[in-house]
Order: sequence, then C-alpha cells, then structure tokens
Amino acid sequence: MRQYLKSVILWLIVGWLYIGMELIWRGRSHWTMFCLGGLCFILIGLINELIPWCMPLWQQALIGAGIITSLEFLTGCIVNLALGWHVWDYSGMPGNVLGQICLPYSLLWILVAVAAIILDDWLRYLIFAEERPHYCLDCGILATASPKDSKWIKIEMSNGEHYDVEYKDFLERK
Repeated sequence: MRQYLKSVILWLIVGWLYIGMELIWRGRSHWTMFCLGGLCFILIGLINELIPWCMPLWQQALIGAGIITSLEFLTGCIVNLALGWHVWDYSGMPGNVLGQICLPYSLLWILVAVAAIILDDWLRYLIFAEERPHYCLDCGILATASPKDSKWIKIEMSNGEHYDVEYKDFLERK
C-alpha cells in the first residue's frame, strides 16, 4: 500500500509538471498528457528500483526514452487515431510513424529521461527518505560517500559487490 501511495504522489507531482512543460513548449496541453507524463515518470522511476544503481546513467536514459516513445505511440494511437482528439500530430516531422512518434522527439526524450531519472531519485530521497541518489556515468563502477561517516567511500561494482573503503585509501589506490 505504501508503494502504491508513493507512486500516486509522484504521478500527481510529475503529471502537473509535465502539463507545465507542455504549456511552455507548445502553449497548450491536454488532460491525457497529465496521465501520460505521470505514467512515463513512474515507469522511468522503476528503472532504479529494478536495475542496480551501477547501470550507467546514459543506459538508463536510453531505456527511459524507449519507455516514453512506446507509451507516446500507444497513447497517440488511442487518443489521436482511434478517438480523433488530435492532441498531437507529428506527420510533418522526419522519421514519423503514423504521425504519433518521430525521430526528433524520440531523441529529445533521452534528455527528458535523464531529467526524470534524477528528479525521481531526488523526490524519493526528499519526500520518502529513500536512498540518497548517486549515479554511474560510464563504467559500471560507482563510488559515493557513505552517509554514516564522510571518511568512507562506498564502492559498488557492476556485478553487485559492495566495498567500504576509507577515503584516504581510496585516493591512494587511484
């Protein structure tokens, strides 16, 4: 029940945030974008819940962009093609599929996914007192300061092994 409540709170926060982004970007939005934006955010947030923190951020962003593009296509087929609500139309954009998704926006979703991953992590940390966010940018090795004592560095390897190393030892080994 607690996890469900967390998801609802995050969905509400980001649903409104996404509506605001659309108003700034396009000058208009639609209630379905509140639902879609919140759902994409919840699913992107699950990346760190299901996949180890040591997955590089760029890989998480590609997964997130895939989630956004897939849900955008599905939603577009329903609200634009089946229901005829004309919420968006990418027909004039390069690399579009049925006017519902297109290459330029799919690439933009990579940046949006990075922002969503970071926002999700910090909201979970600040609102729900979950683990402090930390990121691996490339190699699958993650080093973060331990919250219990700033003298320690927590090393997380891509195979899931964890090590606590004193800060001065860590610097000497580099």
